[in-house]
Amino acid sequence: LPQMFTTEQASYMRDQLLTGRPLLSVPSNLAFTGTDGSPAPECSPMADFHAGRTFACVGDNVQFFDDSYRANNYTYNWSFPDATPSSSTDADPNVTFNSPGWKEVTLTVSNAAGQTTVTKQAVHISPNWAVFQPDHVESFENETGYYWRRENLLDNEQKFTIEGIAASEGGSSVRLNNWKNVDPSAQIPSDDFWYYNRLGGRVDRLVSPPYDMSLVQSGQLLFDYAYATNAAFPDDITEELRIWVSTNCGVSWSPRGTINDGDLVTAGGVGGQQFIPDAGDWVTGDINVGTVSGNDHVMFMFEFTSGDLSNNLYIDNIRFDAVVSVDENQVRATNLNVYPNPANERLFIELPAVNGDETLMIYNASGQLVYESAAEANVTKMEVE
Repeated sequence: LPQMFTTEQASYMRDQLLTGRPLLSVPSNLAFTGTDGSPAPECSPMADFHAGRTFACVGDNVQFFDDSYRANNYTYNWSFPDATPSSSTDADPNVTFNSPGWKEVTLTVSNAAGQTTVTKQAVHISPNWAVFQPDHVESFENETGYYWRRENLLDNEQKFTIEGIAASEGGSSVRLNNWKNVDPSAQIPSDDFWYYNRLGGRVDRLVSPPYDMSLVQSGQLLFDYAYATNAAFPDDITEELRIWVSTNCGVSWSPRGTINDGDLVTAGGVGGQQFIPDAGDWVTGDINVGTVSGNDHVMFMFEFTSGDLSNNLYIDNIRFDAVVSVDENQVRATNLNVYPNPANERLFIELPAVNGDETLMIYNASGQLVYESAAEANVTKMEVE
């Protein structure tokens, strides 16, 4: 049989084992490799944390949890700007925030070996009052579009942004940028090589500010959307758009509808090219809002889960087709008397005496504000033309 080693090679290896192996257990080598039984040297902790919830309202309790590692014993120094308390030395503190917006939180952990600090945009605080009425149409043409929170869970390049490159009406819409111009010659382990192999399952969210739906009896949430896929076969379309609602500042969300498969794809396949919709690529989605009617603090969330062959998604003209009215018992409770009924050019409203701080606002059946006037002190009758 052929031999793998020569006699001289085998002899050399035997000599090395006999002379070198005992050196493995000499005290100097054991100490150098940390295997002599001495206590391990203390390491500085690596700071990390997470929030117990990513949505909350002004005044809501939010708990933060320490996720630091690389050490067992260390102290905490939390910083919460615009919160009560504004700092803490607890491991998992509870705080409340005093104003709306994204909140940056800082944690410093330290021990005798050193300290590290991490700062995160950890939680979004919504106002505990309604920002929009049901007559609001979000076209992303002005500053109200930036009231919508765009959540990118993986903090990657695929995210919702307001863009002026396509719209169902006007010039702007919100786009989820799934497409990437990857290098076809990219090799492992480059980001380009893995992009479309790891796109599937990524989740991005577009979240509304609170709406006042207290006068809505029933209706539909309407929105225009346009989407194309890189898939060549229907079975490869695995992405979906889900719509959720929350009435408790995002503590919990209830599903209201899902758009997937052929209903999601409005412009067919684009073969890997970047999708920018034409006028004919837009369709209108509708979701029943009946379960949240009568609530004065409702948030809506569009959640897109990508597939490996996803392309760009566009959303525009978010609006309501709603039946708005005032409950008869509410009218009776305020002792209002409105006449004549029906009215043509003018009507009269009798009401209890007011102190002058009140405002009379009248909405039509679509929830649009059609009349607004400040009431004078001690007035018991107002004329509306």
